[in-house]
Amino acid sequence: FLSSRLQQVYIKKHTECWVPDHEKEPNLSGEMGHLNKSLIPVKYIGFLSRFSKTQAAVKYKFTAILSGPEPQRGLLEAILLKEFKNYPYPVLLIQGVVHGESNSTTNGNLTIINYLLGKELETAINSSEFIICRSGYTSIMDLAYLGKKAFLIPTPGQPEQEYLAKRLSKNGQAATCDQHQFTLQQLDKLEEVSNLGVDQTFSRFSEPFALFQGE
Repeated sequence: FLSSRLQQVYIKKHTECWVPDHEKEPNLSGEMGHLNKSLIPVKYIGFLSRFSKTQAAVKYKFTAILSGPEPQRGLLEAILLKEFKNYPYPVLLIQGVVHGESNSTTNGNLTIINYLLGKELETAINSSEFIICRSGYTSIMDLAYLGKKAFLIPTPGQPEQEYLAKRLSKNGQAATCDQHQFTLQQLDKLEEVSNLGVDQTFSRFSEPFALFQGE
């Protein structure tokens, strides 16, 4: 409550607050993007995504995308490496460690790459049956736009990620568990969920900002 009120004090210096979501259900942000009372006019501009959806052949059963601060990023990587060590289907693990050139190694059915950006990341997600990632809001919007089934593992100590993961799991839009609870058996939950996509309009990331470009 306190942090929300402080943010609104800063935001009300402007004429309008843009929220990347939809005002009514179905939406993705829940209470995070929908206040009972706001100090400033709120405009819902729809879900945003930097990616394009393509009809790609499935190359990976799972793609796990790591992100966020250490040591939690590294702890999750260690858990995933252990669980997928002898997995019988192709898996891509994107470490989320951006330094030097992007390079990969393969161990059985597990391909490990330090990072992917832009079009290469888009291609990897489009060619994956399921996605494992943190429950950050940008990631959720991207996966919803691409119509992917997702297993969300919130970063420990980040309540916004924990809230989003639990809400989407409760709504049957994604599967989730706490980081320390993850095992391959947890992935069975994906059989009970739909994808993150909702029957609403999506926007390309640049479209809401076209007015700043004189378009």
